[in-house]
Amino acid sequence: MCTRTCKEFVLDFFRELIRDAPVPPEQIAIVADNHAAHHARLVTDFLRQQHVTMLFLAPYSSVMNPQERVWAIFKQ
Repeated sequence: MCTRTCKEFVLDFFRELIRDAPVPPEQIAIVADNHAAHHARLVTDFLRQQHVTMLFLAPYSSVMNPQERVWAIFKQ
């Protein structure tokens, strides 16, 4: 059973993403949906310190999120 919160998983993912990126953090732009973990202060503060740009999709903008098309296939 996992005892870590979702925001900690998101933070770990972004840390690895930045660490393994072929460009400096200042050149990284992350586009995220409005999941609460993406907006968590722990996550946003870390990205701000790394000078990573965080862009959020508009609420309920599934048309703009290609991942939603993938999930739609699995939901059928």
